[in-house]
Amino acid sequence: MPQVSIVTPCYNAEKFISKAIDSFRNQTFTDWEHIIVDDGSTDNSAEIVSHYMQLETRLKLVKQSNRGLCITRNNGLKASSPWKLPKSMYHHCLLLPQSTRVDCT
Repeated sequence: MPQVSIVTPCYNAEKFISKAIDSFRNQTFTDWEHIIVDDGSTDNSAEIVSHYMQLETRLKLVKQSNRGLCITRNNGLKASSPWKLPKSMYHHCLLLPQSTRVDCT
Protein backbone atom coordinates (compact mmCIF):
# COMPACT_ATOMS: atom_id res chain seq x y z
CA MET A 1 0.00 0.00 0.00
CA PRO A 2 1.55 3.33 -1.05
CA GLN A 3 2.09 6.07 1.51
CA VAL A 4 0.82 8.79 -0.83
CA SER A 5 -2.05 8.81 -3.32
CA ILE A 6 -2.12 11.60 -5.88
CA VAL A 7 -5.45 12.23 -7.59
CA THR A 8 -5.38 14.27 -10.79
CA PRO A 9 -8.67 15.26 -12.43
CA CYS A 10 -8.25 15.38 -16.19
CA TYR A 11 -10.46 16.97 -18.82
CA ASN A 12 -9.04 17.61 -22.29
CA ALA A 13 -5.52 17.89 -20.90
CA GLU A 14 -3.51 16.25 -23.68
CA LYS A 15 -1.18 19.27 -23.80
CA PHE A 16 -0.33 19.03 -20.08
CA ILE A 17 -0.92 15.50 -18.77
CA SER A 18 2.51 14.15 -19.79
CA LYS A 19 4.24 16.92 -17.86
CA ALA A 20 2.11 16.20 -14.79
CA ILE A 21 2.89 12.46 -14.91
CA ASP A 22 6.59 13.05 -15.50
CA SER A 23 6.79 15.44 -12.54
CA PHE A 24 5.66 12.66 -10.19
CA ARG A 25 7.81 10.00 -11.85
CA ASN A 26 10.89 12.19 -11.37
CA GLN A 27 10.49 12.62 -7.62
CA THR A 28 13.02 11.07 -5.25
CA PHE A 29 10.17 9.86 -3.01
CA THR A 30 8.89 6.68 -4.66
CA ASP A 31 6.16 5.27 -2.42
CA TRP A 32 3.18 6.75 -4.23
CA GLU A 33 0.34 5.98 -6.61
CA HIS A 34 -1.02 8.41 -9.17
CA ILE A 35 -4.68 8.15 -10.08
CA ILE A 36 -5.78 10.15 -13.09
CA VAL A 37 -9.53 10.49 -13.51
CA ASP A 38 -10.48 11.29 -17.09
CA ASP A 39 -13.70 13.27 -16.84
CA GLY A 40 -15.04 12.54 -20.32
CA SER A 41 -12.22 14.12 -22.31
CA THR A 42 -12.76 14.44 -26.05
CA ASP A 43 -9.05 14.72 -26.85
CA ASN A 44 -6.26 12.13 -26.50
CA SER A 45 -5.74 12.53 -22.74
CA ALA A 46 -6.80 8.96 -21.88
CA GLU A 47 -4.62 7.50 -24.63
CA ILE A 48 -1.58 9.38 -23.33
CA VAL A 49 -2.22 8.12 -19.80
CA SER A 50 -2.71 4.57 -21.12
CA HIS A 51 0.68 4.78 -22.83
CA TYR A 52 2.33 5.85 -19.56
CA MET A 53 0.61 3.00 -17.72
CA GLN A 54 2.72 0.58 -19.78
CA LEU A 55 5.83 2.28 -18.35
CA GLU A 56 4.64 3.11 -14.84
CA THR A 57 2.95 0.55 -12.57
CA ARG A 58 2.07 3.19 -9.97
CA LEU A 59 -0.24 4.96 -12.43
CA LYS A 60 -3.98 4.25 -12.64
CA LEU A 61 -6.59 5.59 -15.05
CA VAL A 62 -10.25 5.97 -14.18
CA LYS A 63 -12.55 6.90 -17.07
CA GLN A 64 -15.97 8.43 -16.60
CA SER A 65 -18.47 10.56 -18.45
CA ASN A 66 -18.21 14.28 -17.77
CA ARG A 67 -19.40 14.67 -14.17
CA GLY A 68 -17.62 17.79 -12.93
CA LEU A 69 -14.64 18.42 -10.71
CA CYS A 70 -16.05 17.40 -7.30
CA ILE A 71 -17.34 14.01 -8.44
CA THR A 72 -14.15 13.46 -10.42
CA ARG A 73 -11.97 14.03 -7.35
CA ASN A 74 -14.20 11.83 -5.22
CA ASN A 75 -14.00 9.01 -7.77
CA GLY A 76 -10.22 9.32 -7.72
CA LEU A 77 -10.23 9.01 -3.95
CA LYS A 78 -12.46 5.92 -4.19
CA ALA A 79 -9.98 4.37 -6.63
CA SER A 80 -7.01 5.00 -4.34
CA SER A 81 -5.47 2.40 -2.08
CA PRO A 82 -6.95 2.09 1.41
CA TRP A 83 -5.45 4.53 3.88
CA LYS A 84 -5.78 5.49 7.49
CA LEU A 85 -4.94 8.55 9.52
CA PRO A 86 -1.77 8.49 11.61
CA LYS A 87 -2.59 8.03 15.30
CA SER A 88 -1.66 11.60 16.18
CA MET A 89 -3.93 13.04 13.48
CA TYR A 90 -6.74 10.67 14.47
CA HIS A 91 -6.43 11.88 18.06
CA HIS A 92 -6.67 15.52 16.91
CA CYS A 93 -9.78 14.71 14.87
CA LEU A 94 -11.42 13.21 17.94
CA LEU A 95 -10.64 16.30 20.01
CA LEU A 96 -11.67 18.80 17.32
CA PRO A 97 -15.41 18.88 18.17
CA GLN A 98 -14.54 19.56 21.81
CA SER A 99 -12.58 22.71 21.00
CA THR A 100 -14.28 25.99 21.87
CA ARG A 101 -12.49 27.72 19.00
CA VAL A 102 -13.72 25.42 16.21
CA ASP A 103 -17.20 25.07 14.74
CA CYS A 104 -17.71 21.56 13.35
CA THR A 105 -21.26 22.01 12.03
